[in-house]
Amino acid sequence: MTFDYRLSRQHYRELDTVKKHIDQMGKAAYEATDNETFAALMDQALEMKMTSNQLLTSIQAMTNYRADQGKIIFDGIP
Repeated sequence: MTFDYRLSRQHYRELDTVKKHIDQMGKAAYEATDNETFAALMDQALEMKMTSNQLLTSIQAMTNYRADQGKIIFDGIP
């Protein structure tokens, strides 16, 4: 496995964007919606949660790889 620092930074930026969008959806005023709009919003929320989970998994894998290579030190332990 090769590690690309730019890819890691891109994942963090994408994750931040997804989190901001989820927060905006949560702060939106509750309005009466029809079934189609509600279904579309639920699909969008599910897709964003899945994207968020995928990005977190990718970031964890890259962090673990860097730690195994001795590039990252946790609490003074390489």
